[in-house]
Amino acid sequence: MPIIPAMKKRKDYLWWDKAGTAKEKFRKKTFYHLTGKEIKTEVAGLILFLTKLAAKLNTGIEKAHNKKDGMYSTYFMYEVKKWRGKDKNIFPLEFERKPLPYSLEGVVGLLRVDKRKELYAAVKKSPLYDRKLKDV
Repeated sequence: MPIIPAMKKRKDYLWWDKAGTAKEKFRKKTFYHLTGKEIKTEVAGLILFLTKLAAKLNTGIEKAHNKKDGMYSTYFMYEVKKWRGKDKNIFPLEFERKPLPYSLEGVVGLLRVDKRKELYAAVKKSPLYDRKLKDV
């Protein structure tokens, strides 16, 4: 698998870092309770957010696609190859992405929204397809 340097994939790295930081702050803030406070927001802002979110998700789906066998990886492991440390903190600078074995959970989820016959055929050729069950 390719090594993903932070400088080369700076945009993805920054997104990962910001998203992780936002999740940590949200969990810390809501660990004990939610305030129930409601806020008003403009529909245009929500549409922009959802449009960007859909584009990000589609990019992720495309990155998970294995063009050799037509399948999609559901889970990945990222091994930190380079980092810098400060005090007791570690800041990752470079990752190596490693796909984990295919998961039926991910393929079934994708088949709900993507009905292409090529995907169905790829599943039938993969180790996920249980030929013994087919004959029952």
